[in-house]
Amino acid sequence: MPDVMLFGEGWKGEKRSVSVAAPGDYISYLSKTDFTQNQLEIVAPGPVRFNQGFRVSTFRSQSGQAYLIAVSGDRPSDEWVEQAVASHHPAPLEG
Repeated sequence: MPDVMLFGEGWKGEKRSVSVAAPGDYISYLSKTDFTQNQLEIVAPGPVRFNQGFRVSTFRSQSGQAYLIAVSGDRPSDEWVEQAVASHHPAPLEG
């Protein structure tokens, strides 16, 4: 099963295993963004939703391998994703 690398919401390409994910899907993951108690009280007088939607897509590395990435917000640069592949060693897509 291929890994999915998460980007955005405090994630910097860390890999996670997802049983079913295909390009175009949305997966839900917890934000890693840190908030102080004061920030939470100002912006959210009620319960805060920490799960965020990440859109899954395919990234083709310079090595020719394809990987699944999931992004919340702006897509990272190819260079940033290449660095994350080198750092986190995700399992690529087969075929």
